Amino acid sequence: MLGPRSFPSEALVIWFRSFVFLALSAIATNALAAPCDRGYVLTLGAVNELTRYNGAHQPTGKLVSTIVSSVTKGDTVTAVASVDNYLGANKASTSTVDLVCDGKTVSMNVRNDNAMKDFYGKAASDAAAKGQKLLAATSFSEPQIYPLDMKVGDELPAFRAYSIVVVQKAPPDWGKMAATGDWGAALAYAIDHKYGGGVQIVTMHIKVVGQEACAIPDGKSVPCFHISKDVFSKPIASKDDLNKAINVLAKGVVTTQVNEWFAPGVGGVKMEIGPAGKPVVTMALTSIKR
Repeated sequence: MLGPRSFPSEALVIWFRSFVFLALSAIATNALAAPCDRGYVLTLGAVNELTRYNGAHQPTGKLVSTIVSSVTKGDTVTAVASVDNYLGANKASTSTVDLVCDGKTVSMNVRNDNAMKDFYGKAASDAAAKGQKLLAATSFSEPQIYPLDMKVGDELPAFRAYSIVVVQKAPPDWGKMAATGDWGAALAYAIDHKYGGGVQIVTMHIKVVGQEACAIPDGKSVPCFHISKDVFSKPIASKDDLNKAINVLAKGVVTTQVNEWFAPGVGGVKMEIGPAGKPVVTMALTSIKR
């Protein structure tokens, strides 16, 4: 079984995509069902660009998200975003994000996609160093839920993301299970039969801690909500870990602080990973195209 890479290196890919979810927001448009048009960009063709900075505030890349489909039925809007991740000037991967607004909340999830390429390469190297061959690697996550009517003091649902690595030849049953897309069952099976292992990244204590003024790309200042989160990464010791309560999994772990700033009608304008005042990574909204 492969062990996890250190946090936050493994979790950063998930967090970059996580912030893009929150950044997929826009100025209201009549093309969407109300009240979905109040907060999140679900309009076909909308583009947001976020620049990523290191601890010295030097740019290290960007994320460009584009809404590639959007369907409105009654009060529900279902959209798909394609998210290109650039390291420097080079595109490293593309993710696909599914978004569903039911008029009260937005549910956001990322599909298995090319964003796993970097993880797959590193996991394969780790396996080769142990005389093993990596046969499969993938990731999946629980949906993130954000209310359209956000207010200070709100506590939002926790969620988990998982990475799977398979280092021994699994039987056909595992392949059939994986083909269904039920990655929870596939991961439990692989761990129980010792064909592979996994790591889960848990996001908890998600709370709207304040309201501030935030700068946006057009030079204006807008009201925004400050959202704090705690994140930790933990290897999955057994399939029972998949069903343990988050407060049980969190015992004895070291968490990483994440802060996000969300402006209603504009979207995610900034994110910081790391201690307040000394973040390891910062992301900021630098371009909006409608």
